[in-house]
Amino acid sequence: MRAWIKTGVPLARADGSGLTFTLSAAGTAAWVLRYRFGGAPRELTLGRYPDLSLAEARKLARLHRVRIQQGEDVARAKRREKQAAAWTFAQLVHDYKLKAFPILAVSTREQRERHLALACQRLGGLAARDVDPADIVLLIEQIGARSRSTAEVVLIAVAETFKHGIARRVVVANPCAGVTVGAVCGPPEYAPVGDADRAGTAGAAGGATRHRDRERLGGENPVGDLRPHQRTGVGGMVPPGFRQGRVVHPTGE
Repeated sequence: MRAWIKTGVPLARADGSGLTFTLSAAGTAAWVLRYRFGGAPRELTLGRYPDLSLAEARKLARLHRVRIQQGEDVARAKRREKQAAAWTFAQLVHDYKLKAFPILAVSTREQRERHLALACQRLGGLAARDVDPADIVLLIEQIGARSRSTAEVVLIAVAETFKHGIARRVVVANPCAGVTVGAVCGPPEYAPVGDADRAGTAGAAGGATRHRDRERLGGENPVGDLRPHQRTGVGGMVPPGFRQGRVVHPTGE
């Protein structure tokens, strides 16, 4: 092979079972797997020589032939993966909305649209595969400084988008994994139960904060507005007619 490269003459030499050593007019030596799929000829570049040795090329070719026998067009799959790897976060969001939004309720769709628009202000131009947990933490810090409840729903929306990205082979991991609003922004400031004076003061301030949060969210009433003792029961909500520790008749009896 080294002698062939020295001549500089373009060539293609078969090693067997589709594995071929090629030399281009520019002097680039590479291993190519040639096969047929659906009756049409296909080529998959395995790697350049000498970076990829003959033994490694043979092993790689065997693995790809198994995939071909299982009905996969490996050359087409590689092209798709390369295209997906070049997606920005904004492009991933667009694809997520096309695939996932049709099955969502209208109100949920509208809310998630706003939440993802906030995320795109910071992450939109980044390559989706390059977004890491540090980027997510900075995003949550910035949004949480204005509204903790908004930060919570934005984190959910971004995490769902990256889950979609994993399924689409655009990303290999979810950068939101392990990131929580509590860890980034600290614990929520809730009034202690049973302290009437402090509860009254904190309640007034908390009410104003929740009102501002709802305005930013377009009128939403996030679960984050609830105090810990209210987050019980089915779905984290206290059903009507229930109090802490006992059932109360709707009439109050």
